[in-house]
Amino acid sequence: MFWQHTKLQELHLTQTQGVWRHQIWGYPIEDAAPGAELWVWFKPEVKDVDKTWADLVNAVSGLFCSSLNFLDAKSTVAPRWSFKPRGLTPESYAASSDSAAVELTQSLLLVVDATINNNRQQDWSLRKVFGQPLTSQCPLASSSRVFVDMTDNLEGKKFTLSPQPTQQQEFLRGGKHRQFSIYEVGEFTSIGKALNIAAQHESPVQYGMVSAPPVYAHRYITGYGLENGGISCHIFNTIDAYIPVVYMDTLPCLAPMSVTKVSFQFERAFLKWTEYPPDANHGFYINSAVISTILPTASHFTSLPLNASTIVQILNDSSTQFFLRLHTESLLVSLPTPDFSMPYNVICLACTVVAVAFGSVHNLTTRRFVLLDPATTKGLLARLKGLLSFRRKKAPQTPASEETESVNVKSSTEQKETNLPTVE
Repeated sequence: MFWQHTKLQELHLTQTQGVWRHQIWGYPIEDAAPGAELWVWFKPEVKDVDKTWADLVNAVSGLFCSSLNFLDAKSTVAPRWSFKPRGLTPESYAASSDSAAVELTQSLLLVVDATINNNRQQDWSLRKVFGQPLTSQCPLASSSRVFVDMTDNLEGKKFTLSPQPTQQQEFLRGGKHRQFSIYEVGEFTSIGKALNIAAQHESPVQYGMVSAPPVYAHRYITGYGLENGGISCHIFNTIDAYIPVVYMDTLPCLAPMSVTKVSFQFERAFLKWTEYPPDANHGFYINSAVISTILPTASHFTSLPLNASTIVQILNDSSTQFFLRLHTESLLVSLPTPDFSMPYNVICLACTVVAVAFGSVHNLTTRRFVLLDPATTKGLLARLKGLLSFRRKKAPQTPASEETESVNVKSSTEQKETNLPTVE
């Protein structure tokens, strides 16, 4: 397989539609960059990383039917601190690099407004959100579970679930209490019934201000016109503590209750015509920035620990520090583009010149000249007279029967007119 040929230690591929709003929604279980992102760790025996990377992206591009083969040296980096194998420190990575175990993790993250297709009602169910309930568990998994976060009900009962969950579990993570209702999918579907988890609110819920997570970022383009521009990124720290971060380059720290602005300027210049994408006027996408840090609190933190692969392991997480990796927005930069219609015009002009020149040469070299005697050659007037006389000779003649009938009709008419009485 391709991971054996390319000597992979770890591979992460995400394909995302849209942007995750950390300031409003908190942290997802698996943070991902807008668009497509691929990052891997190769084993130490890989010597030519660039060639192995090219082979890998071509193989993955074919497997997932995506244009990952465009992830070449111009759009990739080799960071030293932002990424590392899951659950391994750089020191222990070398000792564990010969492991032959393969772990496949698939996740789907989405945000759904249940009131849009429900007549502005806040009640929801699996059937209403996804179109159908759960009819079976994953055939490859020993157990399939559905976790419903009931933390908002700790302060006051706002909604009830049906059917009753298999179990409810409350745990403390980083000083924050969280409660989950857990459904064992196999127990409900093994008897032939479908599992349609539904939530019903006792009264309409009035949502207030949503508290911002400890660290989030906002990235945008500055400048105007097609000459000069810039990129700025604001990193927000909402807790009263210093937080060191890694922004593809180490920053000293984030001051308490502060906003750190990272920006740089660039000049919009013409590129080589081979460097423009097929839709050059659409612009150029700039990859999202990656921010890595260690949080001292679990507020808004729902991600898995580095040494965990299932949500169940969160329930026994007694850590006091939490590794966070989040992605900023991807940007679309407009660069000056040449007039790509000029090559078409040049091709048309060159073809026209060649066609005219070739036609003239072909006409001169293939035409046969014949000497005509003016005395024996008829003029235009003589030709027209000959054509008219030829047509006159071929005009249709009136049949004899029709002529006889017309004569008889005329004679009878004259006879009637002769026999008419006269009045004096």
